[in-house]
Amino acid sequence: MGILAPIARMITRNWSGINDKYYPLYARAEQTAAGIDVSPDSALTNTDFLACIRVMSETIAKLPANIIERKVVKGKPERHKDIMHPLYAIFHDQPNEEMTAFTFYEMMVVDLVTWGRSYHQVVKTKDGSINSLWRFNPARMEVKRAPGGELVYIYKTADGTDKPYMKDDVLDIVGPLGGRSLVSLAKESIGLSSAAAKYGGAFFANDATAGVVLKHPATLRDKEYERLKKDYDDSQRGAANARKTLILENGMTIDRMSLPPDDAQFLQTRKFAREEIAGWCLVPPHLVGANDRSTYNTLEQQSRAAITNMALPWSRRIEIAVNNKFFLKTPYRLEFNFKMLLRGDTAAQANYLNTMIANGTISRNEARAIEDMNPQDGKGGDIYTVQMATINLEAVVDNDPFGNPQAEPTENQNANERCACGKCDNADKDLTIEQREMKYRAAVGARLRLREVWRSAIRAMALRIVKSEVTAIRKQINKQRSIENIRGIDEFKTWLDTFYKQGVKRVAQSVIPTFTAYANEVGAAAAAEIQEAIPNLDQFIQDYAENYAKSYAGSSNGQLQNMDEFEEIEQRLDEWEEGRPDKETDRQRFQLEAAAAVAVFGYYTKTWTWVTSGKNCPLCNSMSGKTASKSQPFLEKGDVLEGGDNQTPLEIFKPTFHTPLHRGCDCYIAVG
Repeated sequence: MGILAPIARMITRNWSGINDKYYPLYARAEQTAAGIDVSPDSALTNTDFLACIRVMSETIAKLPANIIERKVVKGKPERHKDIMHPLYAIFHDQPNEEMTAFTFYEMMVVDLVTWGRSYHQVVKTKDGSINSLWRFNPARMEVKRAPGGELVYIYKTADGTDKPYMKDDVLDIVGPLGGRSLVSLAKESIGLSSAAAKYGGAFFANDATAGVVLKHPATLRDKEYERLKKDYDDSQRGAANARKTLILENGMTIDRMSLPPDDAQFLQTRKFAREEIAGWCLVPPHLVGANDRSTYNTLEQQSRAAITNMALPWSRRIEIAVNNKFFLKTPYRLEFNFKMLLRGDTAAQANYLNTMIANGTISRNEARAIEDMNPQDGKGGDIYTVQMATINLEAVVDNDPFGNPQAEPTENQNANERCACGKCDNADKDLTIEQREMKYRAAVGARLRLREVWRSAIRAMALRIVKSEVTAIRKQINKQRSIENIRGIDEFKTWLDTFYKQGVKRVAQSVIPTFTAYANEVGAAAAAEIQEAIPNLDQFIQDYAENYAKSYAGSSNGQLQNMDEFEEIEQRLDEWEEGRPDKETDRQRFQLEAAAAVAVFGYYTKTWTWVTSGKNCPLCNSMSGKTASKSQPFLEKGDVLEGGDNQTPLEIFKPTFHTPLHRGCDCYIAVG
């Protein structure tokens, strides 16, 4: 260890730094082209640089620092947070008796930014365990190498005494570029910002509404000159006196001798300096008020980039330094929990947890732990489930979604006694509605979930179409009412015909972007169900959009053509605004999902089965278990389905290749 090791340990054995926490930073000023001396101390007084430091330091400080144990159990890697580890309280809660973890990490980042290094004394108990961590002022630390090669940290205390510390007694975290201070690297930008701020302060402190010259037609005596100068300065100088009334005597005139600060690009200079400093610190400009041209989307992208480019590098520097110091040969690691950044965004947090639970990645109790909630009673909260049937993952692997024991067919089983095992050839024909739902639900769950995922996007599309349609019709009604003749309603209906003929193309163009995205996602899920690649659906989507537009326009025109009063038409428009977007949404999220699946199944000449979801109407129940193919629909034109006792029979007007059967039907199709 070298000759200094025992001496250093003897000197520092009982010293904790407790009396050396309040001190000014030593000035290490560097001259800049702007004429401003920049030091770590003065840089903190620059508002632009301080704003960036606050963003960086507070982002890291608000992240929980956890001690994670990593191990292999039965051949599988596992990891969990160890709150009982001796160092957990130090790194997660309180590094020493006078500093919280938030302040600890906040000051750590400030030191790394301003000085390039962050030093902390490792205080140990008599048995060698770590008791606390105390911050060293980096301005008073000098690092040297002893004759034996080991590092020695020489710290100058408040009374001027040099105290040596060995490497074992110091947590040393190195900043960017091998410990270069951002203050020294960005000194010119900081200097420019400080100079602009100083100029602005001086300008407003001495403001006489920009520099002026008072012109007097005669020569003034000394006393008159001094009185005039004093009167002017007292009434006009300084921001408090700006724009006050000025009275000129004896033919005096006034001339401005300088430009206002905005004309001299003073504000642009300040803005440029702020953006440049934000660039040095990799801080999104909008977080320090330096960007007024960003849209919501770009701000969101910048915020995500800040995590990757700004927060992650600082956190990794700290994690690696701590792990190499304290956990190098152990299964433990210090890790910052970046998921806590979602804590302020409840919508994003809820979506994240729902997705993780739905995919079986975490259990409900693990989600509750993230939300600082107690676990559920019983064992249900610890089960990993997948969505739709919320079933046990082990049961999915065993091909039995509901955990029921699977019956194997016996050798002498009667062929007419159809079994529900799901394995023999005739297993599906005589299944009950509930058994058929149990058989197919897990296989198609990912596709059916898209019905809910795309609800809001499809509704936004429908809302745009209805709003555009209603606005145009109301405008024409107002125009038609101004025509004082008996043909007003007839001319309006003629206009309606033309409007909806042209509207077919307009509606088709409006729906194609949403229909394309939705259909391709459904198609990918359907292709995965049959373990095939998704075919090109462009032509299918184009045809579907055109047919939808014709149907929509025809329905709208037909409803309005049957009305003979403008008041009646306007009432129908009110009804459309209120309820039609939701009706169109529910119709298309079911119908387009099934149509896209059929397009995929038909491409591979598959057959598909009608599956009734849960308790349904007699019409839907009568369809359960029927099969169809590209050449053979479920129902032909002219077929009639008999309903129940209180249900009207349903007449089929065109071949039915897929669900839904009627409005409100939530049946689906599956290959099998």
